[in-house]
Amino acid sequence: MWLPASAQQSFHFLERPATPRALALGGAAITAVPGAGMWLQNPALLDSLSIGQLQLAYQWFYADVQQSNIAYAHHTKAGSWGAGLQYVDWGKMQGYDASGSPTSPFTASDYVVQLSHARRWRVYSAGASIKWASSGIAGYRAGALLLDAGGTFSHPSKELVAGFVVRNVGVFTRSYADGQSLVLPLEVRLGLTFKPKFMPFRFTLTGQHLQQPDLGKADPASLFNKEEPPLVDNVMRHLAIGTELLLSQNVQFRAGYNHLLRQELKLENISGMSGFSLGLLLRVKSFQLEYTRAWYHVAGGTSQLGLGINMNKIFKKRI
Repeated sequence: MWLPASAQQSFHFLERPATPRALALGGAAITAVPGAGMWLQNPALLDSLSIGQLQLAYQWFYADVQQSNIAYAHHTKAGSWGAGLQYVDWGKMQGYDASGSPTSPFTASDYVVQLSHARRWRVYSAGASIKWASSGIAGYRAGALLLDAGGTFSHPSKELVAGFVVRNVGVFTRSYADGQSLVLPLEVRLGLTFKPKFMPFRFTLTGQHLQQPDLGKADPASLFNKEEPPLVDNVMRHLAIGTELLLSQNVQFRAGYNHLLRQELKLENISGMSGFSLGLLLRVKSFQLEYTRAWYHVAGGTSQLGLGINMNKIFKKRI
């Protein structure tokens, strides 16, 4: 039984990285181009580099939890368009009543459907996404209508992209139960991606959760987070760092670090690889295979596998 409560943040699945590349670069990248499906992170990245790209991704977590994504981009005279679907299956869970006795098992799942549009003016690009999100658990369901809006600047002569995005602005159309107050995971991000001219590396720096200056506020109910963190630690919690080793157009290695994830999910005396991620890209003709391994907890990590298909090349060959 759901009971009315004070406003609580919900729909956290909207914060999940939608592509293996985004996950590998710290989980919050919004300026990393080129890259199939990266416009799911920031609709302003929906440009000529994304057109005709079909992106499939699958991520498996602990137990039976799994996430699937599909996205496709197309260009018209009215600009670039993209459509995407993200689905999270939380698996089957055992139910219990108020006394702790087992009841019937139940399932939970979330999904979000996204329609994006972007236009480019020379070195500037602007885009927006309309999203419908739905979350269900044990027969209860909530829904929300949301908007993402972002922009980018691409340097005319250097490999440098700067951008911003405001994510998950919207309203709930339905709560799990009458009288329940929910809050969407609104987020503001700023990002920068650049490649030094004579280096085989591309760097990405992203500021996350900028709408919330203090990410390390003490929580009396927490077992570990009882003291205010130092200023440097709080600043680092707002940063996601990523780099790519560009061995060639067809082989790339990736690595990232997210300090916020490390601080939130580490144990009191053990951190392990929490907050770190590693990835690989292999491109063969019209196909692009991506794999990322990210660590959230000392107990282990999660993997995401992606397949990018250049539909333009495939159809061109058949003509």
